[in-house]
Amino acid sequence: MRRRNALYYTAIGIGTALSGCLSRDGDGSASESEPRERASAVDSSPEPESEWRSWPAGTAIETVEDVRTEDIDENWGVTGTAATGSQSIYYAGSTNGSVAFDYADDPLDLTESGMALIVKAKDYSTGASPFVELEDGDGNRWRFRQRVSAAADGWIRIDLAIDDPAVDGVEPDLSAIETIRLRPSPSSNESGRPRLYFDSLWRTPSFDTAKVVLQFDDGHETQYTEAFPILSSYGWSATTYVTTDWIGNDDRCDLDQLEELQDDGWIVGNHTVTHPNLRGLSVEEVEAEVEGAREWLIEHGFQEGANHFAYPENGYSRDAIDVVREHHQTGRVSSLSYPVVFPTNPQLVSGDGDPESSRVERIVDRTIEHGGIYAPYWHRLTGETVDDFRNSMEYIRARERDGDLEVIRMDELHRQLGGDGSTATRG
Repeated sequence: MRRRNALYYTAIGIGTALSGCLSRDGDGSASESEPRERASAVDSSPEPESEWRSWPAGTAIETVEDVRTEDIDENWGVTGTAATGSQSIYYAGSTNGSVAFDYADDPLDLTESGMALIVKAKDYSTGASPFVELEDGDGNRWRFRQRVSAAADGWIRIDLAIDDPAVDGVEPDLSAIETIRLRPSPSSNESGRPRLYFDSLWRTPSFDTAKVVLQFDDGHETQYTEAFPILSSYGWSATTYVTTDWIGNDDRCDLDQLEELQDDGWIVGNHTVTHPNLRGLSVEEVEAEVEGAREWLIEHGFQEGANHFAYPENGYSRDAIDVVREHHQTGRVSSLSYPVVFPTNPQLVSGDGDPESSRVERIVDRTIEHGGIYAPYWHRLTGETVDDFRNSMEYIRARERDGDLEVIRMDELHRQLGGDGSTATRG
């Protein structure tokens, strides 16, 4: 792992941090408007750690193994609980501070790279959206971001999305990054002292060619009557995630329609038996929902689709992830409307729900520019939404025709991530 200079802290938007020193509120003093309790240096009650897995891992950039309590602000702490090493750092404040790592003496080359974090949330009610900013010697910044579920109460690996490649109006020189800044971005709705733990930051590879993964949720009949003909005209297929108790109900696909979709190359994936939010369920209830739907899919001939899962209502917990991972190659969540450079955790693939065509065009362009993946999904298509969906597909088709992207299904994404050893990456 590349070594860096001393870690330092800065209060976002307030002052300029200096390498190797602590800066608070610009004048070296703590804010008087909001007294802050010092975060404990050692977590006095570390939780038992759930097993976490991810693959391919990429390269660790920062493991915080040598961070000391005196290096960081009172909103931050160092704890002996960790996923990959002997310690992690955590944020327990209500202000929007950051920790930064100085590589000025030995800049990092992060061209054609993505970013991933191993994190854990504790005592959150709404979750958090941590930022990672890459800064060159001229102060130009590139920002990655991702959501962390309030229920992520064990260590998880999150692949960061490209939030803004030119925060200051100019893209940084990614071949010479001198500062990496980590900002928790806690929700203003949180109360009490929630903590967001950071174990390590990873550099991930990128794809040679941008990928668009087309998906649908809930098995609405319009996916068969409207989306199917549009995609077929381009020679595309998609993934539809079905709730098995709804199959054949009013406004839902029946078994014959799902079989026809599969015959045309679609895969029919798992969206549970009754569509509950898995976050609030016991392990036994999660198993009944996830495994029950998977068994139905297999019994009715949808073996390939039974390997792929989408979380209803974006509800997941550490236990739910473990149950899904036991029987599925991928799990899809609803996340930020930005592309991910390379999803190293196939159990938390980021999806973009019901995007309008203007957003699809903008995100597809960004995905192409930076070699990532974009995984939009839709529910019911009616009226104007059909025309808007058609416009989205026409734009994707035009970029595909130009050789700028590849349209794939979720099972194909899994294989290209390394499921059969054929990953095509750069970086």
